[in-house]
Amino acid sequence: MGKWKNTIKQNNLAVCKILVIKGDDYEILSEGSGCVINSKGYVVTAKHVLVEVMENRDVCKIIVCIKGQSPIEYNQPYFINEIEVTEKILFDIDVAIITPLKNKSSQTFTYANVNWEALEEGDDVLLCGYTSEEANLNQVFDTTKALDIKSLMGGSVVKHPSYNYLENMSKYLKSMQEPLLFKSGMISNNTKVTAGLVDTYEYNLYHIDNVCNRGMSGGPIFNTNGELVGIVIQRNSVEACISFELDVDGEKKNAIGTFYVPAGSSRTISIAAIKPIIDTILPL
Repeated sequence: MGKWKNTIKQNNLAVCKILVIKGDDYEILSEGSGCVINSKGYVVTAKHVLVEVMENRDVCKIIVCIKGQSPIEYNQPYFINEIEVTEKILFDIDVAIITPLKNKSSQTFTYANVNWEALEEGDDVLLCGYTSEEANLNQVFDTTKALDIKSLMGGSVVKHPSYNYLENMSKYLKSMQEPLLFKSGMISNNTKVTAGLVDTYEYNLYHIDNVCNRGMSGGPIFNTNGELVGIVIQRNSVEACISFELDVDGEKKNAIGTFYVPAGSSRTISIAAIKPIIDTILPL
């Protein structure tokens, strides 16, 4: 039996997909992953997944999708404000917690057990999250084909203001069927962070030797005991280019067509980063 089978079985229904949509027209502004951390349905995720909500509170909604359940609307996020490291430097901690609307609080949630202890270099971990990059896995129900918007609109979409809504709804429904991925890795670097002039925050930043896919930001990482130990915050990338401009001697001078490609590793943050929120605002 694979060593991660029990962890996947134990936490399969705790990992969730997060969508930030605009108003009632279902336009997706951002999406990511998260993890339920208690029976009340509290979800931990990356703060940057919810940035659209924080900037447009009046027009945005947070929708959480969990396997086997109807989509659930969530409240505005709790997060740690930028930390003053020096008089001129502010430091941001990329974690947030969201809670279900009160009228949904009676729902039963499967949740992950949290381990606050820091990991060490060489520890094995499992990265989890939903992704839109695995298009070949996304053919169980093709809502784009099922909802033939142009046909519904008579082929003249410009004349029909409902087109944008239907197109957004199609993308929204399709996003809900994106696959949940589990990817094993190892802690290849562990950096302890202590920051703050007034309040002191302590947590760890981990580099993991496997790359997360787009959409996995905010997703959980589990240890070999199946416990939640961290959150995915980004995939590392390296600079590449199409070609180089050469100088008169034929030596490389300037890069042409610079772009970034995945570096094969991910950056994650220890679950201890959310402890100030738990201790002061949202006791589990």
